[in-house]
Amino acid sequence: MAAIFITMFLLYFVRAVPYSRVLRAAAERSSLLGGDKRIHLRIDEERLHGTVEGQVESFAPWSAFRCFAVADGHLVIELAGDLWANIPRRSIAQGDTAFDEIVGILRSHQIPERGMPTI
Repeated sequence: MAAIFITMFLLYFVRAVPYSRVLRAAAERSSLLGGDKRIHLRIDEERLHGTVEGQVESFAPWSAFRCFAVADGHLVIELAGDLWANIPRRSIAQGDTAFDEIVGILRSHQIPERGMPTI
């Protein structure tokens, strides 16, 4: 009888707890999901360098680039290891010319250009 009571209480409790509020509060506290990040990209003959918030540095050699696409004001790059980079045109501090220059550099390194998939 006690097992039935405990099971019924647990089922009631699971349904009654507002998980969406708990998850939303956790997402708001998370530094990964909040705010804009300042990322500095630098391209040279060997690779693409990235510095996040002036502290975390990473790079991707040209051999890690699988393909790229330009659509709706975004440059989407697929890297090895199922990693992706999304660069909005409006986020480039140097403007549209720099965005077009990045696309030109990708093409000059013979990175395949793909169309964006339709849903």
